[in-house]
Formats: sequence, structure tokens, C-alpha cells
Amino acid sequence: MMIPDYLAFTRYQDKRLLPLIYLILLVLWGLLWKNNGYALNQEDAGALSGIVAIVLFYLIHDLKAYWMYKGAVRGVDLTGFSAKPLSRITDFCCCPLMVCAVTALGCWLLVSYGFALLASRYAILGLYCLLPLLLYLIFRALRVVYIRQLSRVREQVPRLTLYRYTACFVLINSALNLLTVSPLKNNPDFSLAHGWLSPQLTVAMFILCGVVFSISLLFARWSKKYLFFGRMFLQEIDFSFSAAVPCASLQTQPLALRLVGFVTLQMLWIVAINALLALLSVELPFSLYFLICYLPANACYFLHLYWQWHTDFMTACDMYLRWSVIDKRATPW
Repeated sequence: MMIPDYLAFTRYQDKRLLPLIYLILLVLWGLLWKNNGYALNQEDAGALSGIVAIVLFYLIHDLKAYWMYKGAVRGVDLTGFSAKPLSRITDFCCCPLMVCAVTALGCWLLVSYGFALLASRYAILGLYCLLPLLLYLIFRALRVVYIRQLSRVREQVPRLTLYRYTACFVLINSALNLLTVSPLKNNPDFSLAHGWLSPQLTVAMFILCGVVFSISLLFARWSKKYLFFGRMFLQEIDFSFSAAVPCASLQTQPLALRLVGFVTLQMLWIVAINALLALLSVELPFSLYFLICYLPANACYFLHLYWQWHTDFMTACDMYLRWSVIDKRATPW
């Protein structure tokens, strides 16, 4: 069987990757634009750059595992890459957190100067055309670096658990949600003019939590089985990655029943929080108020991700064991 060429494969992949980046940023920037009263300006540079950095993190966090999977199953010919080890400075500068931090800073400068030099509509259009292309170029550069890192044998790799892995994504998703909904602090529906017990405030927060939760679930549909497969080859995870399923009895319940339970819990939680804040006569920043009200949805989102990724991990374990047998049979004596 002929192994696909790296350049041919990446050309095929990039034709689908670049439109996907544009689509994701269109949705997220569009939500921020709508929540900000259909306007964006220089004050939104932090939110816009933060969204770009988080999207980049989602793209590159498991990139090395993906290419480990492709190389291990001989899905792509990676023999043309240099086996010369990369320097420690390169490894440090190319780790996902460092890359995303530098990208956030660079995007903040671009967005700030863009709005300062151009009218708002032209700045938004220019930045939307430029920043996804910048993410794509960073992705392409890191792809080569991560593939070259695959040849290095690392000892004492810290073992991940699915709890930590899922919690990391829930925290990042919370930050993304906060960036997109933060402009709503100026929305009249969330005004405290009628106090914490205002039905308008309660209903508005309930609808907001429901919409944010639905969009989060929509972006959580991608499978992780091949990425977990690659991480097993990288020895970053083993068969103890997910030892048990939390709330297993709840997982077996019908989806309709779980949705009814979530809606009821979310509404009761918001009412309880509003009553407590009214009793204590305290004021909270909108961002903190949203995070507290969103806790039940975040808990449900964590369980949803864990259940889905546990299934993907079980599939990855089965693939890993089967591939070990196939690889041994294919190896000449």
C-alpha cells in the first residue's frame, strides 16, 4: 500500500482548515458584535485578541498527538523530516501556552492600531481577513515543529487523566464564553434597576445560560479518539487515563429526562442566587454574576465532555491494541 505524501496530504488538509478558521471566528466575533450592540471599537481589542488566542489553542493543543497518530499508522509519509533534535528554546517557544500568549499580545496590538487608524467597519473587515490567515500561518509553522519533535524520546512524561484534560477544556471554554458575553453588562435586560429579584433579570440570565450552553455543545461534537490514540503512542496517557465514569447512573437516563433536569436545575439555581444576592444586598460585576449563574451548565458541560471523551478513549484503547497486533504481524522475522 502506498503511503500518502506529506505535501499532498497537507494541501488537502489546508483547503478545509482555512475556511473552518474563518467560519469559527465569524461565529465568535459575530456573537461579540451582537452582544456589544452591533458595534466593535478599540475597547474590544482585548476580547477580540483573546478569542483569537483561544481558537489557536484549540487548533494546536492536540496537534502533536494527531501527527503521532498519522505517523504511527503510516497514514502519511513523514520520513522526509530532519531527525536533528530541536533546541530547548525552540521547544519552549513553541509550546501551546507560550504561542497563544504571544499571539494574543500581537493580535491586541494589531486590533488596537487597526481601530485607531481606520473607521470601525473597515477595521473589522480588514482584521477579519487578516487574523484567520495569521492563525493559519502559525498553525503551518507549528505543524513542522511538532512533527520534528516526534522523533525525540522523552522520559518520565507526566501522565494525564481525563479529569484534568476535561477540566482544562471547560476552563478555556468558560474564558471564551466570558469574552463573548461580557458586553451584555450594558444591556437593559440585565439592569439592576428593579433589584436582584426582577423577573426580567432572571429570565434574561436563564436564556443567556441556555444559549451559551447550546453553542458550547455544538462546538464539542468533534471526536477525540484519534488524538487519544496518538497520545498513547506518545506515552502521555495510558490505560488508566479514564478509570471510571462520573455519574454513570445519570448517563444511562434518556436524553429528554436529562434535559428537563438541567433546565429545572438551572432555573432554580438562578432564582436562588438572585434571592441570596438580594438578601445580602451586594452588587456583583456582570462577569462574576454570569459565571456563578452558569455553574450548573458548566457542570453539565463537564459531564457531557467526559462521557463523550471516555467513549472515544475506549475506542482509542481498542484501536491501540488491535494496531499492536497488526504491527507485529506485519514486522518480518
